[in-house]
Amino acid sequence: MILEEAIELHPQRLTVGELSLRIVSDPEDSMEVEAATHAIRDLRGSGLLRYRNDDGVVEPTHAAIRAAALLAA
Repeated sequence: MILEEAIELHPQRLTVGELSLRIVSDPEDSMEVEAATHAIRDLRGSGLLRYRNDDGVVEPTHAAIRAAALLAA
């Protein structure tokens, strides 16, 4: 779901925190927000998301965008 959201919003510039808040059902639930943040970091570690520069902006990698296009076809 996080990867799908990042791909759908691309090229909109969102930070890790902003993307996390778009995914969670209860922004006041710190555990849910933390889980979303960890999932974003895991997707980065898998090479599907990257952080641009030092501004914390998250974006899907070319591989993630291409895979989503192939799966949608």
